[in-house]
Amino acid sequence: MNDSLLVHRPQDLQETAFSKTVDLHQLIENVISQMRAQRYSESYIDTCHTVWKKLKKYTGDSVHSVDYTPYFIRRFMLDSLNFGCDSKSKNQCKSDILALNILYNYLHFDRVSWRKPPYSPVFTELSTNVFNDYLRHLTTFLARTTIEGKQLFLSRFDAFLVQHGIHDFSELTPSIFIDFFKFLPGPCASNIKATAGTLRGLFRYMYEKQITEQDFSVYVPKIRMVANATVPPTYTKSEITTLLGSIDRGNPKGKRDYAMLQLLCHLGLRTSDLLGLKFENLKWEKGTLEFNQQKTGKSTVLPLLNDVGDAIIDYLKHGRPKIDSHFVFLRAIPPWHELEKSTIHYIVHNRLREAGIKIPPKKQHGGHSLRHSLASLLLSNGTTLPVISETLGHVNTQTTMHYLKVDIKQLRGCSLEMPIISSILMKQEVKNAQ
Repeated sequence: MNDSLLVHRPQDLQETAFSKTVDLHQLIENVISQMRAQRYSESYIDTCHTVWKKLKKYTGDSVHSVDYTPYFIRRFMLDSLNFGCDSKSKNQCKSDILALNILYNYLHFDRVSWRKPPYSPVFTELSTNVFNDYLRHLTTFLARTTIEGKQLFLSRFDAFLVQHGIHDFSELTPSIFIDFFKFLPGPCASNIKATAGTLRGLFRYMYEKQITEQDFSVYVPKIRMVANATVPPTYTKSEITTLLGSIDRGNPKGKRDYAMLQLLCHLGLRTSDLLGLKFENLKWEKGTLEFNQQKTGKSTVLPLLNDVGDAIIDYLKHGRPKIDSHFVFLRAIPPWHELEKSTIHYIVHNRLREAGIKIPPKKQHGGHSLRHSLASLLLSNGTTLPVISETLGHVNTQTTMHYLKVDIKQLRGCSLEMPIISSILMKQEVKNAQ
């Protein structure tokens, strides 16, 4: 981390949104009390408290009135925790950040957790009413995760407008949109395309609602991309077998991870559906798993295969914490609550690595790669596309056709033989070449 990151830039508007003046001493006492209630270990509380004592010392006479913002936290990390120095280890940096995150999350989100809470964009006065109305309009036909992505795109556009001194949407010009796309983080084409689509939808909505006198969506450049241009990353049947066989099921965490990987590998669940799995979705009497997909809202019924069902039962009986929660899969250590999306990615990646499975550079190694692998295996076994589409919960078969690229055996059957050139034509070509 360098000092340039500490400059308060106009686009960091969430910094001011999450600004609170707090009695730091009382905040720390409240957090420690809550951590003990959530059964955090005393050793971990002591580790965090070591950082917090340095924080109190850093604030000095202002300990009872601290503006606890991300900017303040970064300043403290550089000034008192030696961030950026070669002598400070990566693990120590991570430990310090987690301790500071716990205070920040409790203060702003009323929860004790070292994980960053889901990002909730805060729009400025220019955009807040219009953007929020538009997002509420989208809830009638789009999935929650899709809308969350659009919230992020809109917050970036909002920050850009404020930074460039735009006080009314009537001041927009074609050049503003070109400059905005240059402003976007990273060169990812899919990110730019999704942002452009969000803005076009927004300004069509504003024009239809007579919020603007002209349709500004015509100013938004159209980004063309070839749909499904890449080959889905997959793992072979032997690699999946090795992955599942390598998990130590002699401990609660191993039982949980094994059950989750069974669902990912053999039923092709999306990560969001796996995380949201509740006891009401397990229909033991019918031997099925029934739920509404979070991405599409589609009602899905899958067979509860023997290996999958046995793994879930083993986890529920001998691995799951004995607490009252509707969710099937929980954290393995306190505080016990449902898992987060990033946890699934870490579990799959870590288990692949422990199994000795090679992960080439840039190859996906999260939960969705196992979903791709199931589709590939079904194709190689001769399963028809409509059946695969129903298994994966696709709305239409066109989405499933993306997986045809991984079926090398079937693709070979579509290859054409090279035509045989007669000796006469060959001689003529040689003569012309000379």
